[in-house]
Amino acid sequence: MNKNSAFSIILAVGLLLGFMIGNNLPPRDKDLTILTAEKHPLQDETIQIGYIASSNDAMWFTVPLVEEIILPDINEFSHKLGYNVRFEAMIDSADDQAAIHLEKVQGFNTLGLNVFRGGSWSSMAQSALSYVNDNDMLMVSPSSTSPLLAIPDDRLYRLCPTDLVQAPVLAEMWDSWGAEAIIVFQRGDSWGDGVYNLLEK
Repeated sequence: MNKNSAFSIILAVGLLLGFMIGNNLPPRDKDLTILTAEKHPLQDETIQIGYIASSNDAMWFTVPLVEEIILPDINEFSHKLGYNVRFEAMIDSADDQAAIHLEKVQGFNTLGLNVFRGGSWSSMAQSALSYVNDNDMLMVSPSSTSPLLAIPDDRLYRLCPTDLVQAPVLAEMWDSWGAEAIIVFQRGDSWGDGVYNLLEK
């Protein structure tokens, strides 16, 4: 096959592919209006994120952690990316109560604040989950581990594994260290009992 024949075949295949692709594209609307964004959608915006501490005792380190470390770091990073976007946090306490945690979540939603860090305890996450799902909110929990909350397609994002994973990993770690026995100090509640029952197996 000479070069002219090869070129003709490639050209024919290219035209055929172009025709097939063009025929499968949606028809162009003659009245279609193209809009050009003048600026980044979040430019010059202040984005508020909720933060629900588990207890009043936790507030003494939560407030300085968020206001003096986390937010300045996020805002500096945003500035370095060239976005004139500022992040603020609304911090509140659940006062050790799942019912109060739910009230704080409802308050955030009333203010139009639909992303928050909360549900530190699984009981708190569980109390608010239905409300969060129904209102298209996003709850980010740093420490909820209950296997009962491993629900597909919900609006709870947990940053740590469930107890079903935690206990076997601990057992494997101690076994790799050559431990033949352990002494357990645990919390006397559903979380502590649950982890120990899984660990004992």
